[in-house]
Amino acid sequence: MLIILLFGIVYFMPWLIGLNRGVNSLIALLLVNLFLGWTVIGWIVCMIWAVAGQTRSQDEYYRRMMSEQKARARRSNTGIFRKESLAITGPRGTVPVSESPRG
Repeated sequence: MLIILLFGIVYFMPWLIGLNRGVNSLIALLLVNLFLGWTVIGWIVCMIWAVAGQTRSQDEYYRRMMSEQKARARRSNTGIFRKESLAITGPRGTVPVSESPRG
């Protein structure tokens, strides 16, 4: 009985690590672990997914950083790209992209 319990813990270790880390696609990780974990490659893929997969806290961090970046762009009224950076430099000098000939 103890051996079966230990085998179950080792078998579902990737899912348990993903659960502890808060991986985004936890149900998909569980299903892949359940159906393909018996193969060594499937178990290794699940373990890598559990350890390196994106978490909810990372998503929240990126969302917060993007909203702060958008707020800074609105305050400075420049947007993400400045108009003067959209230019082509050639033998006739610098030509803004909006004035460049279309060919």
